[in-house]
Amino acid sequence: PPQRVLDMITESDLPPLIQGGNWDQKYKECPIRQDSWCGDMPAENVTFSRRAYLANIHLIDEGVGEIVSTLKATDVYEDTWILFTSDHGDGQSDHYHWRKGFPYEFSAHVGMIFRWPENYKEAAGVTIARGTHIGAGITTELRDVAHTFLDIG
Repeated sequence: PPQRVLDMITESDLPPLIQGGNWDQKYKECPIRQDSWCGDMPAENVTFSRRAYLANIHLIDEGVGEIVSTLKATDVYEDTWILFTSDHGDGQSDHYHWRKGFPYEFSAHVGMIFRWPENYKEAAGVTIARGTHIGAGITTELRDVAHTFLDIG
């Protein structure tokens, strides 16, 4: 990320590492292979990497804010469909994992933000209010997104 954004993120901004449980010892030593990106990394590397990751999230947030501001300024915001998601999470040293290479919660659990035009809600009989948090039990996949948008159109 740009230095100005990285400088905004301090160690105290970082969420605590998630470690503990019987799988941690296996991955702490990273016996799988040399390039698997797991293991107990030096603390300063962990902190820098996690700061950079969070700074990139802030940078993306700035960009999304600029897009939303432009939509509002051009008077098309209320008619715009917005979908924000990602293709995977990242270990960020939780349970001594890095990157996305392991099929665990930190890789698979990805948020999704979806906003539809208010006029669509009325026309289609949508019963979910904007701002609703839909928690556990709902699974979506990226391969479903395009088909869903095509069905809507």
